[in-house]
Amino acid sequence: MRTLALSFPGFSYEDLHNAERLAELTRRFYDTVRLADPALMERFDGYRETKGVGLRDVDISAILLDMAPHLSRFVAKLFGVENECREMMVRASREQIIFVFKREFVVRRVVRKYSTESVAGLNEARLTKQMDALLEGFSGVPHDDPELRISAVVTELLEHERFLKNPLPPASLEYLGMLAQRLAGREALKDLLPVEATEPALKHLLAEVMGVIERWVALQYYRRSAATEEWISFRLPHPVDYNHLVETHPLDGPVPDSNIGPAGHYRRRDGFDLTDPRFGPREVMSEIDYCIFCHERSKYSCSKGMKEGDAFKKNPLGYTLKGCPLNQKISESHVLKARGDSLGALALIIIDNPMVPGTGHRICNDCMKSCIFQKQDPVNIPQAETGILTDVLNLPWGFEIYSLLTRWNPLNIRQPHALSYNGLNILVVGLGPAGYTLAHYFLNEGFGVVGIDGL
Repeated sequence: MRTLALSFPGFSYEDLHNAERLAELTRRFYDTVRLADPALMERFDGYRETKGVGLRDVDISAILLDMAPHLSRFVAKLFGVENECREMMVRASREQIIFVFKREFVVRRVVRKYSTESVAGLNEARLTKQMDALLEGFSGVPHDDPELRISAVVTELLEHERFLKNPLPPASLEYLGMLAQRLAGREALKDLLPVEATEPALKHLLAEVMGVIERWVALQYYRRSAATEEWISFRLPHPVDYNHLVETHPLDGPVPDSNIGPAGHYRRRDGFDLTDPRFGPREVMSEIDYCIFCHERSKYSCSKGMKEGDAFKKNPLGYTLKGCPLNQKISESHVLKARGDSLGALALIIIDNPMVPGTGHRICNDCMKSCIFQKQDPVNIPQAETGILTDVLNLPWGFEIYSLLTRWNPLNIRQPHALSYNGLNILVVGLGPAGYTLAHYFLNEGFGVVGIDGL
């Protein structure tokens, strides 16, 4: 059995459950930030002293977003998971390549230029051969991830395509000349390749190559082969029909007017095994990319509700759009997740929602209903939240890291760490989400807690 040895001399795992030692850890963190960035710590000290009074919400968000990476690095060092956290950031950076491809190429070019009807006349077999030959001419792009591979090739070419209407800079001339050499001799591309490496000829090559990729992507987008049907870059938001939010089909049976959902959505119970597939890492990052980070604007509706005058707005179904009941820092956590800092993102979430394993996509979607996107698919905030938590739990000592952040979170100015036992005991009856959350807060306030529930 592995034993957790903390990286800070003088601290043991048992100390992470001791209120006095947590207070010392808090001071150590603040001293670390003060040494690394005195100006930032001065801003945070002002926030702590005033409890945010006189500060705009956007200013508080900025302070927390600047502090969170320091906390992330501090905790990663404490538990010895720095390499794993760096790997998460590298993966997030790679995923951004896909979202540039989706935004700049799929959405702004292919979907606008082509339709289901217009791709009907395209020669799929010829385009497939041309694409295979093209991809062989690119080195340094991942071969084990077709979506990332195509995205990397396109984003690389886009950097040079922007000069097509102007004289090519030397770097682009050199790049296209080398590309022509790498593609030379490929039968499927013989009609595209230039006879000589002049600037007009190289510009023509780039335009032809981009045309081939455009047509191939259009075919894949509208026809969806088995190889590309799960590509995130082809998933675009759809208009919301409030009269048809849930797909159902009439059910023939003894009960009149009965309906049933599509069979593809069924989840069969298998003992006590988890049957929830949840979003994969790329699906989560797609939702993060879709988010427009409303905390930077005046309409932070997912967290604080959608206002209409002094009251909350209602959607066409009459549902009051109050946003997250906890006023969770949703947008701020998305900013950090986009950078690959899931640990920092989780720390921000835990300020308002320490029992986050019980929420996510499992219980509520008030935030999603209040998303700024009211006429098209909203950001799937609950799945993004679950993804952030899962990233941390999948780290070595991931549960211990999460557990610590529920008792010790120096970004939480109301209570940065749990308090010592105050001699008072409390019985919590009923251990649903409200009960176990209440028990948690009582424990952090120093009460002794016993919880009971009837099963």
